[in-house]
Amino acid sequence: MTHCTASHADSGADAFSYLRSSCSCSHCLTPAPCPPTNSTVTFHPFPLLPAELRIRIWELTVEPRTVEVRVVVEHLPPLAESDGSKKSKRSKKSKQWRSFPRVYSLTPVPATLHTCQEARRQGLYQQVFSELAAQLGGPSDAEPRYVYLNLDIDMVSIGKTELSLFKPIAHLIRRLRFTRGHCGDDYMWEYWERWESQEVGTFKNTTEIHVVCECGNFWDWCGSSEDIYWPCGVENVSMINPDDGEVMRLLDIDYEYDRSLEDSNNLEAPDELVVFKAGMPYYPGGGDELPDHLYTSVRARPAKEM
Repeated sequence: MTHCTASHADSGADAFSYLRSSCSCSHCLTPAPCPPTNSTVTFHPFPLLPAELRIRIWELTVEPRTVEVRVVVEHLPPLAESDGSKKSKRSKKSKQWRSFPRVYSLTPVPATLHTCQEARRQGLYQQVFSELAAQLGGPSDAEPRYVYLNLDIDMVSIGKTELSLFKPIAHLIRRLRFTRGHCGDDYMWEYWERWESQEVGTFKNTTEIHVVCECGNFWDWCGSSEDIYWPCGVENVSMINPDDGEVMRLLDIDYEYDRSLEDSNNLEAPDELVVFKAGMPYYPGGGDELPDHLYTSVRARPAKEM
C-alpha cells in the first residue's frame, strides 16, 4: 500500500490543494465540498436524447396542482339604440341588460408550457372552460379565455363562486374544491342549505371534493353526509379548516357528532338505547330499524341493564 509522504499537518488552502493533486492515499482522495453556486444547471444534451426518453421526462414534470378558477358576471345597463332617423337625434333604450361573464385563474400557467414547443405538443395540459362565458349568456364574439388544466389530477378550486356558474362545464371536473361556511350570515347559510347545496350533484364526474369551512367551524356541517348528494361518494369528501389547516372527513364529523349525542342521551336516559346517524335518532327498542352504513361499534353498544 502506498502511503502519503507529504506532511498532513500543513495548513492553509495552498498546502491542502497540493496534497489533493499529488497524493493518492484515501485521506487525500476525499472529495472536496462543491462551492456554493446560484446558477441554474442546464442539461445541454437534452435535445440529443431519444424522443421516447424526452417524452417520458416531460410527462414526469406533471404534478397535481390546486388551480384557482373564478367566474365573474358583470351586468351593464342597456345600450341606447338609434331610431334609424338621420334627422332625429332621439334614441331609445333596449330593456335587456347585458351580461359579461369572465373566466380567469389566479394560478400561474405551468412552467413546462413555457419551456418549448415540444413540451406544449405533449398534451400534458388542456385549454379548458373557454366556452363557459358564451354558455352563460356572454357575447358570442367576445375574446375566449381559458385555463390550463390537467383534468385528471388537478384540483379545481372555485372559492366562494356560485356553483351554478360552473354548471355548463361541471361534468369536466374530477377534483373540486370550494369554500362555504356559516359566519354569522344566517340568510346566506340558509341559501346554501336549502338551495345551492343541490348544485353539488351537477359535478357528476367528481372523484374527490374538498370543502373549505369558512370560519373553521366543522360542526355546522353535521348531517351533511345525508342531507347533500355528493356524487364522488361521501367517503371522498374532506372538510378543511382554513385557520389551522386541519383536514377531517365529512363522515368523521358526523360520527363524532352522533357519538356525542348518544353519550348525552345515555346520561339522561341510561335504560333507553338510541342510535344516531347524521343527527337523526333511531330507537331499536321502540321498533326502529337501524339505518345502513353505520359503524359497527355503534351497533355493538348495548342498553344498560337495571
